[in-house]
Amino acid sequence: MTTEAEPLKNPEPTDDLGLREFQQIIEATYFEKDSARGLEGSFMWLVEEVGELARALNSPTSNTTEERQEFADVLAWIASIASIRGIDLADCVREKYSKGCPRCQKSPCICTHRSGEEL
Repeated sequence: MTTEAEPLKNPEPTDDLGLREFQQIIEATYFEKDSARGLEGSFMWLVEEVGELARALNSPTSNTTEERQEFADVLAWIASIASIRGIDLADCVREKYSKGCPRCQKSPCICTHRSGEEL
């Protein structure tokens, strides 16, 4: 895979669609079709999109249009599946990550369990 870029630093709030708003857009656009497809069928689409993202990440260049589109597709399928289950993603993320790492409660994380040695 390619080398990683610097982490995002405080993006402008006006540029941020917001997780709840994004989920609402995806729900308004696809909920009827995705609900009819069911949880299992929609999950299989998510898995396919994760595979497409993996292929895009193996590209020799980073931040390509394809890579960006695949990240968006994966996020859209996660939002759709959450909506099928009646789950608000913004609430989930806030509950689990608002204080930083769920284990050590620090940001950046100071846990050693994600050091890469266990991979």
